[in-house]
Amino acid sequence: METAAIIKHIEWIESAGEKGEQISLDDVDMRSFPIDPRILEQGFFSDCNFSEISFTGTDFYLSEFYSCDFSNARFTDCDFTKTTLDYCLFSGAVFENCKFPRADAFQSVFQKCSFRNCSFVGFNLMDCDLQSSAFTSVDFDAAYLDKVKIEGAVFTDPENLPLLNHLSIISAENQIIEGKQAVKWINSNK
Repeated sequence: METAAIIKHIEWIESAGEKGEQISLDDVDMRSFPIDPRILEQGFFSDCNFSEISFTGTDFYLSEFYSCDFSNARFTDCDFTKTTLDYCLFSGAVFENCKFPRADAFQSVFQKCSFRNCSFVGFNLMDCDLQSSAFTSVDFDAAYLDKVKIEGAVFTDPENLPLLNHLSIISAENQIIEGKQAVKWINSNK
């Protein structure tokens, strides 16, 4: 990746879009070079490969990711505030101490992921696949989970399940379970 593009993006962030240029990457294998974490804030990425990369303390604020591959990536102390994560693949990813306020994920795959000490406060997950994932000490206050697949998921010490904005899950039989019945289902899978 060109240093000039990184400098322009940082200038764009620091000037609130008045100078520089927002970074926009399409179909780039991000594993090919060291990633300057500053490009991951307010950037635009489509069809990029981030698989097996470790992110620590990364701020993904206001970035947009479409059809990106984050398989087996590791996220520690990351902030996904207002981040768009649509049609992305996160299978096998590990999230520790991450927060997702007002983030959106549509039709993304989070199979066999591990979420530990994360905050889903205000996280919107729609039509996502969370099957066989482990949720340990995750705060669900004001989260919006709509038509999520969670078969085989395990919930250990979930926080604020009754405070979800919305919950509907798709069962193994492709039936939609909503509201209190869905919370009951989660509670039975602790």
